[in-house]
Order: sequence, then structure tokens, then C-alpha cells
Amino acid sequence: MRSAGFLIFPLLAVSFGCSSPEADGPMQKISFEGISAQRLSPTTTESIEEFSVTAYYPENYGFTTLLDGVTVKRTGPNKWSYSPAVDWPDAPVNFIAVSPAHNKINVNFWWLNVIQDYVCDGSEDLLIATNYGAYQGEGNIRLNFRHTLAQVHVNVFTRNDDSRIMVHKIYLKDIPAQGNYYLPSETTSPLEPDGTSPVTGTWNTFNKSAVTYTLFKPGNDTIVTGETIHINSERCFFLPGELDPLEYSGYYHGSRIEVLYQVYDRETGELLWPTTQTPSHDVDYEEPQYAVARYSLVDGLADKSWHQGWSYNYTAEIIPGNSLIINHKTLMKVKATEY
Repeated sequence: MRSAGFLIFPLLAVSFGCSSPEADGPMQKISFEGISAQRLSPTTTESIEEFSVTAYYPENYGFTTLLDGVTVKRTGPNKWSYSPAVDWPDAPVNFIAVSPAHNKINVNFWWLNVIQDYVCDGSEDLLIATNYGAYQGEGNIRLNFRHTLAQVHVNVFTRNDDSRIMVHKIYLKDIPAQGNYYLPSETTSPLEPDGTSPVTGTWNTFNKSAVTYTLFKPGNDTIVTGETIHINSERCFFLPGELDPLEYSGYYHGSRIEVLYQVYDRETGELLWPTTQTPSHDVDYEEPQYAVARYSLVDGLADKSWHQGWSYNYTAEIIPGNSLIINHKTLMKVKATEY
């Protein structure tokens, strides 16, 4: 899902069903009855237009594929269609699903199913669901979708009332950009009363260094005041996993937020920072007319990691002339909640 704001998908439950609950009746087509929300959220299931389903079952000494990455499309409220329709076999069926539907699941009958070499651009969520060993006679079969990514939001503010601070860009740097997602080997179940899920898959991420995501790039620079400004970005979904601490060894490296900004005198409009006297490490390499403030993404995280289905809301304070911000918890706070 894409949005100008930070809208999110709700957790979903997909109902697979047959027209008769009798296990020993005639073969029935596998049909999709609809989607219902499991948790309240700013968006509704009307936002979901399609998803992809793969289904397979054991036969003789191997497995037979029943549905191979078939796209299921919305045709109306709680109405879905796919083609060609298939019959329930006389065997337990394993269902795996992914949304958005363009993502491919590589099926491994004897080990773990995997979304391989997933490249995260930050613009869409990635949800999966599994249901293993389903029979026609069980009636409605629910697929409980799980968020596999982490949401990240950035807010900025300043306590400086004497100057005008103009924010030019905001980056996320040195975070995982690619990985393999191994789907759970158990059925994804409904949420526990506390909102947690006992069944999740596993990420193996890589390609972390020298990665840059642009969160904010306005047509005109944004004025930062004492009021906290929530940065609206089309990129807010990122790969979970361990983050690296921010360090300096001749250059900056580590998982971080970078804010490019300028400081002007509020009365005269004179540029106060950066100037020709500003040290090179306090300005952006590609756009040296802007100062850069750096904030470590691991601050405030007990295990220095982002987790699946969690939202991380960072609030960073901009202090003019102080761009060497490493592990200063007073300058940035993070709030983590499930989404």
C-alpha cells in the first residue's frame, strides 16, 4: 500500500471455503469467501485489491501443486475471484499466501518456503499467511496474515527560537536493503489477546553498508520550529533485523538518520550555518551547502534491532551547529509499538 501519509495495512484473515461441509461429498471448488480485519487500524481491508496463493498436497512419495502463485483479485465487497478454479483433492492441502501479489514464494516441499532475494524499497508492506494440512470438510479455512517488515517514522523539532532552521532532506542509512524471508513451518494463528503472534517467519538480511533511503525530499525546504514535525514519506516499511551502532573512523558508518539542514537568522535572513568555516565532516558530502545531523538508530532499542510487525517512531532534535551526534539519547527518542 502506498500513501502520502503513514497509513498501514491491518492484520487480515482470509477465508477459504467450500460449498459443502461434508468431507465425503463430491469434489468442490476451492473458493475465497472474503477478508475480515483482525485489528483496528487507520485503513480497512478495502485497500487490499489482490494477493497471491500457492497450494500443494502430498501424493504418493512427493507433492502435487494445486495452485502455483495464483493471483486472487477483489471483485466486490467480500468477493474474490481467481482462474482457473480448482477442486479440493482427497488429501490435506498446504496453503501459503503473500500480499502484494507480485511477490513470489519459492516452494520447498521438504524444507522452508522462501521469498528469495527480496529487495526492499520502503514503499510497501509485505504480508504472508500459512495454513498447513487443511481439509475440505473443515469448512471455512482462515489464513491469518502477518506483517513481515518494520515500520519506521521520523519526527524532527528544535528548541532554538532565535533562528530559522530549514530541513532539506532526511535519509536512513546503513540498514538492510535485501534479504530472504523464510515462511513459518506452522500455520499462522490469530493474534493472542495481548496482540502478539506465536508464529512468525525468519529474515536473513544482507547488503546493509552504503545503503541510503530518502525519507524526505520536499520541493521547498521545510521550516522546523519548536513544534514536532511528523515527516510524511512514501517510504516507511523496512527490513527488520539487527542494526549497527553509529561510529566515526575517518568517516561515518552505522545505522542512522541523517538530516540535511540550514540555519538562518530569523530577523536578517543571513545564513548562519553552515558557513565557509564549517568543518567538512559537519556538511553533506554531495550537497556541502547543507549541514548534516546524524542520529543513531540503535539508541533506545534494548536489543539494537527492528522486529517484524513493529513500528518505530523516532523523534530527533536539531541543535544548530552540532552535527556530531553519536549516541546522545537526549537528542533523540524512539517509541516502539506493534502495528
